[in-house]
Amino acid sequence: MGHCNLKALLMIGIVLFLFIPSCMHQKKAEVDQIQAQSRQYVNTGDFQKAIDTYRITHSKFPEDQALTRSYIRTVEDIKNTADKAFNSDDFAPAGRTYRILLRNHTHFKDFAQKLSFDRKFLNTRISECSSNLFKKGLEEYRSGNLNNAISLWEGLLAFDPNNAEARKALNTAVTQQKTLQQKK
Repeated sequence: MGHCNLKALLMIGIVLFLFIPSCMHQKKAEVDQIQAQSRQYVNTGDFQKAIDTYRITHSKFPEDQALTRSYIRTVEDIKNTADKAFNSDDFAPAGRTYRILLRNHTHFKDFAQKLSFDRKFLNTRISECSSNLFKKGLEEYRSGNLNNAISLWEGLLAFDPNNAEARKALNTAVTQQKTLQQKK
């Protein structure tokens, strides 16, 4: 009876020995594919899909340190893209990108301490983007450039939809624009 158990254990060991490398190769191929796909999403500006791609794979393989490092690099690349837009006074895309990072911040809990930013930073940047776009919109409105003002406020509301001041200004500008068009 002991001899049969030993043979069975030996067979199980052989099967595991053959199976584990296959699983590891399959996992590596999946992780490599995710990294390439996510990089493509970042390059095309689809930051939410890039984060979603990593989030799903990271939940499957939370112990994979290489995957986690790659996830962190991708999140940092997204943040750097927002920073570049912000520093170029391109506040609408910066605000949208910071908003995406803020919405997804809870998914970064396993490595949030390794990120160069936190929720407070993101909230501050979103607020700064909103404020700058609102002011630029007012300048355009006061200069009689209704289309530019409307465009700026719509850009603001795309990432800060609850901004009542911008919504009111946008509604006023749209109403004034319609009135001017009716007079033509």
